[in-house]
Amino acid sequence: MKAKIFIIIIIFGVEMFSSVSLPSSAYGARTFGLIDSNYINISYPFDMGFTTVGDIDPNAQRINIISKYDSWQQKWYSAAYISELETWATNFMIHLGNVYRVYVYSDYAPSLGFAGQAIDIPSYNLTTYLNQSYFYKGYNFIMHHPEKSDIKTAIQLGNDLVNCDWVVKKDPYTNAALSANFDDTTGAWNNDFNIYITDPLMVNVWTPQIWPAESAVKGDVKGSKQIVQINDPMPVYYHIQSSSKGDYDFSDPDSKSIVITFKAWITGRENEVLTHEDYGCGFEQIGDLFSAIYINLGNFETQWTEGDEVNFLVTDESTKDNSGNVLKGSKSYSLTNINNPIFRGFEPVIKNSGDPIVLGTPASEEEIIPYITELYQNYPNPFNPVTTIKFSLQTDCFAQLDVYNYNGQIVKSLVNSKLERGSHSVVFNADQLSSGVYYYMLRTDTKTFTKKMLIIK
Repeated sequence: MKAKIFIIIIIFGVEMFSSVSLPSSAYGARTFGLIDSNYINISYPFDMGFTTVGDIDPNAQRINIISKYDSWQQKWYSAAYISELETWATNFMIHLGNVYRVYVYSDYAPSLGFAGQAIDIPSYNLTTYLNQSYFYKGYNFIMHHPEKSDIKTAIQLGNDLVNCDWVVKKDPYTNAALSANFDDTTGAWNNDFNIYITDPLMVNVWTPQIWPAESAVKGDVKGSKQIVQINDPMPVYYHIQSSSKGDYDFSDPDSKSIVITFKAWITGRENEVLTHEDYGCGFEQIGDLFSAIYINLGNFETQWTEGDEVNFLVTDESTKDNSGNVLKGSKSYSLTNINNPIFRGFEPVIKNSGDPIVLGTPASEEEIIPYITELYQNYPNPFNPVTTIKFSLQTDCFAQLDVYNYNGQIVKSLVNSKLERGSHSVVFNADQLSSGVYYYMLRTDTKTFTKKMLIIK
């Protein structure tokens, strides 16, 4: 077991930093009280020779979750410490100038310090995010840059950025959020506060930009703004096994997504689904012993809370038979302990973690409870003359399913009515059509899907 050396990089703006550039060496320290949240933002302003975020606290004496926020995805990625295996799972690279959110699980922590050699910090590539639900979100976690030491307040920073309407800082002593915001109705900023270089900050911008930059051209913000609170990160790992109760080999990154797929959702919020393809979700070989899938609760769009029931549905795509049946497994659990990262199914190594998800139940696609609107590939394909088209609906809605020829003309209307939420299956007989490529399109109230099929006679 490694010696328990405890070094934590906590820089929350030390007032002695007042010049344009940092001195040749510097030191910053802080004491914090866990008042509203165990989550604390930290910056990494000095090169300590760390390779991964786990090097911050190798034996997790105070910190057991370290997260980064991807401004492009607007989602979290997290590393979590497994005390029983004395290792960090999904341990990722650490980078100079980045801001990380750490979870301090101890009820008490001493003054935490960090010292190092001052070197150049790269500029930040600030981004915005667009989707149908939230229009724009432009959350970016940045460290107050040494090159901008002349900026002393949040409002000064907001005006220095292009189309910024929000600057947030956690108070270094109380951990309470300090928030300055721009009011469209008055054309002025509210709630100014002091900031210092190396402060970890969150800014909301509406224009992609590089900061610091030599100059910035201000532009007009278009559209209606909608600020949405960011979920706190919480990684969840679930041990999965094959039908023979053996572990998968997730050490080969090229084979992961080919074999296993999964969906995760919170009961009562089936319209929000995380999958193996989402940022902050995927597959992990834990301790070279266990094959596990993982998600980050912070990546659900709405807030998760203690008591929520989280569900997993996992399928082994390599077991698909000629009828499209696959082996699956599912589990649900309640968030009763949110003071530690969640490891499930790792008995007896991790006590009280329960049994793994065993992918041993035969099920076809329509038997798997749908939680998203989806159009599946017809089967068989190619076909002559009969094939089956399956789709699922997230909610009760009007659905239209049509078949088109290569020229975009409708050759058969299969569905044109209001359907209930769930799985649906339609048999398509093409005995009156000639060989060739055809397309089938599913339209619902909110979405449209198109897939290609081939008739061979």
